[in-house]
Amino acid sequence: MKKPAVIATAPVVFLCVTPLILLAAWNIWIPYSYDYDELWSIVFANRDWGLLTQAILHHDLHPPLYYFALKLWTGIFGNSEPLARALSLLAALAALVTLLLWVRNQRKSFAIPSALFFSSASLFPFYAQEIRSYALLLFLSTAATLIHLYRIESYNGNRRFIWYGVLFALSLTHYFGLIYAAVLLLTDLVRAKTPRAIVERILLGALFLVWPIIHVTIGTLWHRTGGDFWITSNGPLTTISVFAKAIFPWPIAALERISSLSAETSGLVVFLVTIVLVAWSYYKAETSTKRPLRELVRVLVSFVTIITLIDIWSPISVSRYYIVLLPPASLLVGYVVEALWTAYRSKTQRILLSAGVLLYAAASAHYSFIVMSAHWKPRENWKDLGRIVEWNKVCNPHCWFLGGRDILTRKYEYYFRASMGADPDQASKSLQEILELPKSARLPIIIGHGRKWVGKIWRAYEGWDCFEPEQNSKRGVILIVSGGSGNVEGLHRCEDRP
Repeated sequence: MKKPAVIATAPVVFLCVTPLILLAAWNIWIPYSYDYDELWSIVFANRDWGLLTQAILHHDLHPPLYYFALKLWTGIFGNSEPLARALSLLAALAALVTLLLWVRNQRKSFAIPSALFFSSASLFPFYAQEIRSYALLLFLSTAATLIHLYRIESYNGNRRFIWYGVLFALSLTHYFGLIYAAVLLLTDLVRAKTPRAIVERILLGALFLVWPIIHVTIGTLWHRTGGDFWITSNGPLTTISVFAKAIFPWPIAALERISSLSAETSGLVVFLVTIVLVAWSYYKAETSTKRPLRELVRVLVSFVTIITLIDIWSPISVSRYYIVLLPPASLLVGYVVEALWTAYRSKTQRILLSAGVLLYAAASAHYSFIVMSAHWKPRENWKDLGRIVEWNKVCNPHCWFLGGRDILTRKYEYYFRASMGADPDQASKSLQEILELPKSARLPIIIGHGRKWVGKIWRAYEGWDCFEPEQNSKRGVILIVSGGSGNVEGLHRCEDRP
């Protein structure tokens, strides 16, 4: 490749993704409330190392690396919402920078589509501002995928120990990361030509299993398998549609809106169209493009197949988990466009192809902006409710708090410590305990992420009222139920009160 062409690629790609970088970072400085999942992370990180490990083993479904990193981060920078979210922003930006460093030396027909697809996907900006493990998962998946492709294309094993380290970190970040690391390792194992190379990969695979074995034998992971969990599945169609919705969210949303198709059927349609497009581009691709294209398809198909089989036994598919596949999917898009660009050389064909790429990216960026606009407003406004409840002295001598009895998972304590009284342990109640309280012991009740329980409380607590702060979610929001107290300044009555 000629030097001038290489130099020209980097600034063009950077200009294309700059608005999307700004979208990912925009409003990170606003201290809006942690939501339920974020509180899970921040409460864990505030425990000492022993309690943190116990919480992960007995109350969480994910490996420990992110929680350990968050604990170190908040220990240095504090627990404020913007600073805590900055860790995820840095991880997401590191993922994008890693991708850009890879594509800068590639042809623009590959580099621009890959970078645009990656940075315009709603998963990228959304989890850049979420205190969960997904941004770190994205970074490690990006690094693992690119090193894997480098080793295949260059036939060079010199970076294998860096790759091993990235894969191991990926396996300790999320169980989808572990499965993805295992897929990459297995595809590499079949190419191993020496006994030493085979032994190295087998030992690394065994190392991957150490934490899951601990989590199953000492922790409670096994008790959440076999369908005994909140994730549901209707079989392979659900897995495919969830995967498609994660990677191609706006086409599926658009298809649902303009047709009478269900979400699952729309996901299947987009998935099938993608297969046809990839197959055609592979048929048209040059030999140099076919190798990475084939490898990425192998990795993606293997991963989705494994998840499909697991889902049949114990459903685990959630759209956000598939952020681990955003890097290989973005690279696949780049190779597909490059194959078509090379195959169709007329000016009109290339204008149409360029327009298609730009229109897709523009629609994806617009969809991401809509998602982020909602994200910047508190979905579950624990923070303002805690402040308002304390200001109005609603909890006197304290309130009852639904759930969160275990000190390891007591999320209420973060924003409501003053309203829980002298003994937070006694302030937390199960739903049954709240329903069975005698009238003399009934106090205002704070419910977080559990609107489904309000109806039962409403029927038991006749004449009580329901209030909530300004928030952007109608499911699982925070609300307060208080009896005969009139209005609560700063709150409004629940719009969908039972």
